[in-house]
Amino acid sequence: RELRPRAVVLERAFAPWTAAMRPASLARVVSAGQLRAMCARTASTGGQPPSPDHLRKLRNMYAKAPVSGLFNEHQLTYSDSGDTSIEFTCRTEHCHTAGTLHGSGYFKLLDDAAFFAAQARVEDGFAYTTSFTTYMMRPVDPDTQVLARGRVTSVSKTLVVAESTLEEIESGKLVAQGSGTFQRGNVPLAALKEYKEG
Repeated sequence: RELRPRAVVLERAFAPWTAAMRPASLARVVSAGQLRAMCARTASTGGQPPSPDHLRKLRNMYAKAPVSGLFNEHQLTYSDSGDTSIEFTCRTEHCHTAGTLHGSGYFKLLDDAAFFAAQARVEDGFAYTTSFTTYMMRPVDPDTQVLARGRVTSVSKTLVVAESTLEEIESGKLVAQGSGTFQRGNVPLAALKEYKEG
C-alpha cells in the first residue's frame, strides 16, 4: 500500500480553537522538510533586542496566567537579550504516586521558558506553541529547587524556534530539556488585559 508522507497536520491540532484565535496560516499540512525550510529562511537570531517595556508586560502576563497558580509562586525573569529563567520548587502536590515531579510539571516549566523567550521576539501578536518535544533525564524530589532556562535558536517570518533546559539549582545537574516551534498568531498582545496592565 502507498505510504503517506510524513507530515505535521496543524489544522487538526488547532481544530478546537475559535476562528478568531486560530492563525490563518495554520490551515494546511506542513512537511518536516518544509518546516526546516521555513525556519532556515531567517536562521539568524540577531536583530534588535526586545524592548524593556515588552519584557515587563510579558512578565506580568506570565504571573497572571490562571494555570501558573496551579503550581506555586515562580517568577519569570528576562535577560536583556530576551532569554528566560524560571525558578520552581517541587512540592508533594506536584508529584505522581511514586513521589516525584509529575511529567506535566516538566513540560510546563520547559514550555514556559521556551515560549516566553519566543514571545519576546514577537511584539505584535500572541504566539502559539505548535510543537514541543520534552526529554526527562532524572526525577525531581519534593523540596528540590529547579531552574528552567529558555532561549531562541531561530527566527523566521512565521515561526520562532526555541529550546529550554531544566536543572537542579543546588547540584547543577541537568533534569530535562526541550525544544519547540512557536507560530505567530493573529491575536494582538494589546488586546490581552494581562499584557496591557503589565
